[in-house]
Amino acid sequence: MATLTEQKLQEVIEQAMNKKTLDKEPENLDLVSNPLSWMRFDPFLGPMIMGAEKADVIDVEQDLLPNQRDAALEIQKGILGGGTKLVKSVAEFVTSGIDATLDTNLTSNLDRVTRDFLKEHGDPDTFVGDITEVITQYGAPGTLAFKLIGNANKIKKVKNLKQYLDKTIGKIKGKKTKALAAGATSIATRAGQSALALSIADAIASDSDREITFVDKVDEEGLEGRDLAVARLANKIKYGQEGALVGGAIPLLGKGLSLGVRYGLLKPGAKVVGIGAKVANATVINPLSSLAARTPFLPAAAKAVTAAPGKLREISGLPPLAEWKTFSVESTRGIERILKRFDNAASYFKSTFKNTPEAADVLFRGERRLRSSAREIEKLLDSFQKRSYNLAKANEKMYNAGKNSPALQDKYLDDTIDYLQGNATLKILPKELQPTAKQIDEVLTKAKKEYQVLLPKGNELKKALEDNLRGYLRKSFKVFTNPNFQVDKKTEAYANAVKFIEKLKSPRNELAAKKMSLPIAEARKKVAEQQIDSIITYAKNNGRKMDPVQALQNIATKQLNMDKFLKTGEELPDVIRQVLGEEKNLRSQVLQTLSTVSTQTANKTMFDRLGQVLQKQKLLFDNLEDAQDAFADRTSIRRVGDIKGLGFLKSDMSKLYGPNDLINTITNLKGPLDTLAAMPGYKNFLQFKVAAQYGKTVLSPATQTRNFSSASFFVINRGLLGGRASVTDSIKMVVDDIFNAGKAGPEAERRILDDIKEGIKYGALDENIVAAELGAVLRAIRKGNLSDTDSLTAFLEKRGLLRTASRIYAGGDNVWKWYAYNWYKSFLNDYAKKDIGKMKDWFRNVAGQEFDPKTLLGKTKGYEEAIKEGAAWYVKNTMPTYSLVPRAIQAIRSLPVGNFVSFPAEMIRTTANTLRTNLREIASDDVILREMGYRGLMGQFITLGGASMAVKELYGQATGITQDVLEKYKAFVGPDFQRNSDIIAITKPQNGKFKIVDLSTFFPYDVITRPIESAFNLIKRNKLTPRRADELAFDFVFPFGGEGPMAELLRPFLDRAIFLEGIQEAASGETKEGSKIYSDLDDTGTKILKGMKHLFKSMEPGAVTTGRQAYYGFRQRLSPTGAEYELQDVLFGLASGVKPQVVDLNRTMEFTLGDLTKIRTTADDASKIYKFNETPQEIEQSYIDIQRNAFREQARIYKALQTMQELGLSRADIMKEVKSRKTISSKTINAILNGRFIPVNYSDSRFKEKVEKIRKSARSKGISPSQGYLDAYPKPQLDRVKGFLNNKSLNEIFPYDVTTDPEPRNILVPRQKQSSLPTEIQTPPLPRTPEVSQTSVRNVAQINPITGLTSTETALLSPDEQAIRLRQRT
Repeated sequence: MATLTEQKLQEVIEQAMNKKTLDKEPENLDLVSNPLSWMRFDPFLGPMIMGAEKADVIDVEQDLLPNQRDAALEIQKGILGGGTKLVKSVAEFVTSGIDATLDTNLTSNLDRVTRDFLKEHGDPDTFVGDITEVITQYGAPGTLAFKLIGNANKIKKVKNLKQYLDKTIGKIKGKKTKALAAGATSIATRAGQSALALSIADAIASDSDREITFVDKVDEEGLEGRDLAVARLANKIKYGQEGALVGGAIPLLGKGLSLGVRYGLLKPGAKVVGIGAKVANATVINPLSSLAARTPFLPAAAKAVTAAPGKLREISGLPPLAEWKTFSVESTRGIERILKRFDNAASYFKSTFKNTPEAADVLFRGERRLRSSAREIEKLLDSFQKRSYNLAKANEKMYNAGKNSPALQDKYLDDTIDYLQGNATLKILPKELQPTAKQIDEVLTKAKKEYQVLLPKGNELKKALEDNLRGYLRKSFKVFTNPNFQVDKKTEAYANAVKFIEKLKSPRNELAAKKMSLPIAEARKKVAEQQIDSIITYAKNNGRKMDPVQALQNIATKQLNMDKFLKTGEELPDVIRQVLGEEKNLRSQVLQTLSTVSTQTANKTMFDRLGQVLQKQKLLFDNLEDAQDAFADRTSIRRVGDIKGLGFLKSDMSKLYGPNDLINTITNLKGPLDTLAAMPGYKNFLQFKVAAQYGKTVLSPATQTRNFSSASFFVINRGLLGGRASVTDSIKMVVDDIFNAGKAGPEAERRILDDIKEGIKYGALDENIVAAELGAVLRAIRKGNLSDTDSLTAFLEKRGLLRTASRIYAGGDNVWKWYAYNWYKSFLNDYAKKDIGKMKDWFRNVAGQEFDPKTLLGKTKGYEEAIKEGAAWYVKNTMPTYSLVPRAIQAIRSLPVGNFVSFPAEMIRTTANTLRTNLREIASDDVILREMGYRGLMGQFITLGGASMAVKELYGQATGITQDVLEKYKAFVGPDFQRNSDIIAITKPQNGKFKIVDLSTFFPYDVITRPIESAFNLIKRNKLTPRRADELAFDFVFPFGGEGPMAELLRPFLDRAIFLEGIQEAASGETKEGSKIYSDLDDTGTKILKGMKHLFKSMEPGAVTTGRQAYYGFRQRLSPTGAEYELQDVLFGLASGVKPQVVDLNRTMEFTLGDLTKIRTTADDASKIYKFNETPQEIEQSYIDIQRNAFREQARIYKALQTMQELGLSRADIMKEVKSRKTISSKTINAILNGRFIPVNYSDSRFKEKVEKIRKSARSKGISPSQGYLDAYPKPQLDRVKGFLNNKSLNEIFPYDVTTDPEPRNILVPRQKQSSLPTEIQTPPLPRTPEVSQTSVRNVAQINPITGLTSTETALLSPDEQAIRLRQRT
């Protein structure tokens, strides 16, 4: 290895100067800052800007001088170049290892792919770009290596060495000598650390193209396979050697370099990201919204729109909507019965269900208060366990985290229980654990105190808490916490419990034993076993219906003859506690205590406040008489009575009176279809449904990315841009929440925890639709009696890594909601200006509800509370929120249809709410609110089509593929599921291939725009391929399986679940795209094997699918189905959530021509043309129906081939493929390409065979044939139909569907089109009059015997056309 000497260093510097190592930067190269170019770092506009650059629509360097470069573009090149080189370097370890073992060429392929990518996207020209590239490439590995090496002094031997050096230096006499020795030791230590750290970083991050300065690099030129792999790994070592040489010099440069590496990229980068949004806000949104807010007539117009529904109701004479809830279905007044039934039905599709907005708000606050308390203690316990484990591991050298907690950690946890119970002081714990333990104690004490105050007077538990509030900590038992809990009767715990019961010798047990025909000792044991089984069963069945301590109290009193009051469960005999599964750990006891007291406290305070609100709204009353006077149906009035979920507490609402259906609504906490979800057979199906959905979303990296990036549109939808809130801060908060438990300092962790608690309490966080829906179904499944198959549910619900994946998925949503929540807080502060009266006006006029001045605990709310509730209202009602999903949609999630049905339902709700909120704000008298309303309208314009329009226009100009051509592509060429998708072409067609992006998978508001898009598409397609009006109308309204607006609107709710779809495809042997899963000739075993393989593949996690696609892209291979993937597209999809797709027109053409071949064999499927006992007219009509189907299919194929030619496929390419097939005649393909119809032939042999069978049957019976030859085989009529249809234009409506009735059948086709053709007027030939059936003339108008024409033909046709028509008839 070379030695780094002063002379060598000087030579390198001189060589660099002479060769101008950085000579790609001209001497006077200047950086220019272009505001438009900086938008590339904006999360919203960036993809559009970069896409437009790639398509040559925008060129930020177009007007620059030769010695100028765009600053933002240089930084982008540096980031892309450095990141790519880092990924490549790490990947080289893998590819080199495989190549060295198998002698493959993965490493050379990796080199080629990355060099091609860097040539197009990387390679900056300036020093700024170069330094950005270096920091990106080496920053993360270097930081990680320095951190690892910096922690080395915690290793015992290293620590001992350091202590020895410190002790030795301490003995040196003389201050200067000692200082010199200490300084030298410090420099040597830091030099060694830097050398080792940079050596590791250099070996990891340096890619093969980097030149080495101080050591000799192995020449790789001309090498491949195993030889290249060995040379590459050798050079990795060389990089490490040079890193060690350079790293040793870093301490001499001071801390400036390390700080620059650590912070030099993050802060400017974060600043740059926000520039685009701020520019858009300052230059577009703010000026326009401010101008519109000061335009006089617009607020009046908004008021008129918002008041319109009420005016219509007044005109109709209907009572106010609020009164409908007071009616009864048993009312003597018919209108009240109807309105009440309508209100009941509609309530299942409302987020408030049957509650008023104010009552629903109370219920929501109660639930969120409970969730925030649970999340707070969960985070504290996670942090404490992480800290205690790390501390125990550091002290005891226990590194195996896969086993049970170390003994020392158990000691810490036991000591914490003593502290929480008041049996020890905080000092019993190490200093590192004290702050978190203190926070846990404060949360517990606060919850217990609130609970103790609410307990009824005279309750023994209240007295126990008053005597020792601090020491109250409940016991936790698995029989209550684990639905799968079972006791092995062979265990010692069970045997001891049985012996304990035997020793009680209760009279009841003695009597039962004597009744058995067994020896008395054996009988007593049998009775004792039965009693233990009864205790366990009772605890399992009632532990969730009542307070667990109540259940234990009943067991103690009725089963164990104990007269002692149970406070915590610890009072039970030890053997009984063991058989009930006592959990002796900190987490279980804290959670059991807090869960019980918090739930009961939240429920009581919620129902108390709900009773007050409903009393104020005249829906509940103090006495029966007042309630009966208020409602039409006096017989339905009852007392609220006992409320479940209160345990030892009582609610004041129990004493009130009201209608039975209202009371059931507010006291029933059970979800719809929960009973169905708990059924043993059905819940097993649900588990697989959830598992499939889980794998396709939570376990899909690409979906995780898309979930985060597309959620930004919820912010854009209301125009929430500018500096009111920070996306960076939101990301940091969410990342800390998910990954940094127990890592931050106590104060920092407390701040994070307070933010999370606030967000959950007010409903701004933890409301991700997909994650919450999956969790809700899992919980519903687990509510019933469980079997072994529930291990899948437990695995998905509890597994650490999967739990983290779910948190990450929800975190993508939380980032934008927390940003929006803080944005709205800032906005409302500007609006209200510390005036709570203005906030009350806001709740009344914008939120549409009265502000509740009291908290659930009865305290008066302040201004800050009003601001937080207002900001949360905005978030909940304009962004998808799971807890507001209507009951009907919640029910669908437990059915075998639909995938994540809550999301489309919420998109519909929030889109309507956003528009209503915008209009209410615009109608306000306050200019600040009006500005917000116009800001929201601009946001909705962008999300509901503006962004799509802009992107389409940019890429349309870049690629030359217009939207008209893409519409034809979707209608005739693309797959069915993309018929109404928002598609753009991102590359120009070359050799029959181009790339598209389906924006529908990225834009969340596609749920709203897709039905509208489908309506326009149906009309457009009808112009391209005309059809009868009744068929078109049917497509508009048919809700199942079609492509019309109603079908698109309901598709998310009615589509088969992923798992069920896989089962049906496996059973049928064919996918929905038409691919065969197995052959009909396969034996049963092979069919089952292939079917199961397909089922598992259809359910595989998205990560597996993406990995397979990346593999095919890296190896440049086609998938088994012939699909083509490019590595850069797969990686781009992972990074952005937008996945490019390759369209191969040649491959599509093959399938299209295959469909043309099938027409001959499939056109008469299910036709009655060859059936017996059919009349000639019925046979003729069946033949026309066959031709109609063939006509439609040929028209589709013609349009598809025509579209492919518009996209660059030549007619010669098509003819070449036809020639290779030898199944399509040149006459047929030429006719199709020219848009002319080739009728389907009938089978002469099948008709003759039919005639012969009729004759043979008659001869055998000695009777005349039932049909004559021409009746069974009406050849002349069939030939006439075929001749008439031959060569008809495929651009027109099917000739037999053209009507000359005075009232046109096709209302969307101009009248002239229906009555005549451009050059020649033809109508279908009419059968002989005597043989005409009613069905054959249903579309034919009466002919005037004098003129020989119909009245319509006389009115509309010219004399020449009339003459042609008469010749046709004769």
